Amino acid sequence: MPSPGRFRVLLLDFFGTLVDYDPSRVPTTTPTTETFCREHGIEVSADAAVATWDAAFGDLDAETAVSMREYSMAEVGRVAFRTLLGREPAEALAVAGAEAYLDDWGRGILAIEGMGEALDRLGSDARLVIVSNTHASDLVQRTLRGLGVDGLVDAVVTSLDVGWRKPHPAIYEAALAAAGVDRSECLFVGDSKTNDYDGPRAAGIASMLVAPSSVVGVPDAHRIGSLVDLPGRVAV
Repeated sequence: MPSPGRFRVLLLDFFGTLVDYDPSRVPTTTPTTETFCREHGIEVSADAAVATWDAAFGDLDAETAVSMREYSMAEVGRVAFRTLLGREPAEALAVAGAEAYLDDWGRGILAIEGMGEALDRLGSDARLVIVSNTHASDLVQRTLRGLGVDGLVDAVVTSLDVGWRKPHPAIYEAALAAAGVDRSECLFVGDSKTNDYDGPRAAGIASMLVAPSSVVGVPDAHRIGSLVDLPGRVAV
């Protein structure tokens, strides 16, 4: 583990690190999406609507896996409503429909137990910058406000705003710009080995992986079980 007292900025992943969420992007219930479809004369069952959105995500994910370019919820909406309507949807419909679906999915985002206290402790001596892959640029900020912890975070860098998702080098450079300090003074913390451990290290940034058990290629000294363990593991 890098020496204590070295880090002036903590670069924190969001989904899976600060909050629990459903990575499948399939909401448990879809009341907002169902209401939206009814109001716009789109006759579709809840299961069929969810399957259509899931397929739209899958199509765009396949493209992003190669390019690492981030796509927006509006793009997902265009693909989904193209299927549901059998024609190209109006942009306003795609955007509003995407917001409805995001509202349903977002209800499953929950704070990691002890997250607020951990951020408060970490932020007493360091700047906290969230660096997240997301298809909606305001989703992280909106969620932080809803959880009442937005005042504990100094900046948010999203893949949609940067245009590239982790582990593309551009998002780490954007994070460093937001941090405002040399990369040697930053520590990246997150739950994805590829995005939050290997990616930052390739960019010259120290990193720690959030994982409940040992991970091949990650020394145990570079691993914590949860974000709440971080204040006790690294002095900032």
